[in-house]
Amino acid sequence: MKKFTVLIFALLLGGCSTKFAYNNADWLVYWYLDDYVELTNEQEDQFDLVFASFLDWHRQNELPQYQAHLEDIISDIKTGNITADRIEEHRSRAREHWVRSRGYIAQDIVDFSTTMSKDQMVYLFAQLEKENVEDEEELLERLEESEKDQVKDWVKRNQKNSRRWLGKLNDDQKDFIAGFSDRFDSTRQHWIEYKREYQQQLRIVFSNPERGDAFKQKLFDLIVDPERFRSHEFQQAMDANAATSAEYIMGLKDMMSNKQMDKLINEIEEVKDDLVSLQSR
Repeated sequence: MKKFTVLIFALLLGGCSTKFAYNNADWLVYWYLDDYVELTNEQEDQFDLVFASFLDWHRQNELPQYQAHLEDIISDIKTGNITADRIEEHRSRAREHWVRSRGYIAQDIVDFSTTMSKDQMVYLFAQLEKENVEDEEELLERLEESEKDQVKDWVKRNQKNSRRWLGKLNDDQKDFIAGFSDRFDSTRQHWIEYKREYQQQLRIVFSNPERGDAFKQKLFDLIVDPERFRSHEFQQAMDANAATSAEYIMGLKDMMSNKQMDKLINEIEEVKDDLVSLQSR
C-alpha cells in the first residue's frame, strides 16, 4: 500500500505538468493502480469517495503551504540565502509536506484495506515482487556498464536537469557538474532491500485473517512510519548524499549568470502560479 500513497503524492506535486496531474489525479491513479490490483465495483465506489475527500483537503490545506514554500525558495534565491543549513531546512520542509499528506490519508487506506480479499493481496504482493526483480535486473545492467559509460550517463542526466531550470550551460558549469559524477553514493540496492523489508512487514500484517483493531493499528503504524525499516547503511548513504547535494547546489548557484538566475526564478514562479490556480477551482 505504500506505493499507492507514494503515487498520490507524486501526482499532486506534478511531474510533467502540475495542473494536468492534479486535475486528472483520479483516473491517473486508477490507471496506475490497475497494474497492482483489480478492484470490485464496491471498492471503486469507496475509493472514489476517499480520494475525492483527500483531494479536497489537499487543495484547501496543502497547496497554500506548497505555495508559501516556493515563495520562500524564490526569496532565498533572490537574496542569495543559499547555505547548507538553509538547503537542509527546505529539504526537511519538503518532507513535512509528504508526511502530512501520508498521515492524513493513512486511516482511509487502512479502512480500505480491510475490504481487500486474499486473492487481491496475493496478486498485489506478486506484482510488487515482480517490480523488485525488474529493479534488480535494471541495476545489474547498469553495473555491467563500463565505469566510463556510467559516468557519461550520470553527467548527461544532470546536465539535462540543470538546463531545464537554468537554460544553456557554459563550459565551466558543465565541468563542475561532471566533477560530481563520483561524489554521490548509489542507494539503488539499499532502496530495493528497503522495499522488500517493508513489503515483508506488510505481508506479516495481512497474513492474519483478522481485520479488527489490532490489524488496523499495525497497518496504520506501517503506513505512517515506513522509514524505520531503512537500514543504517541506507540512511548513512542518504545523509551523505544530502550533504553532497547541498554542496552541489551552492557551487552551481555561485556560477549562475543573471540570465540563468532569472530563468530559474521564472520556472519556479510558473509552478507557484499553477498552485495558485489550482486553489481557486
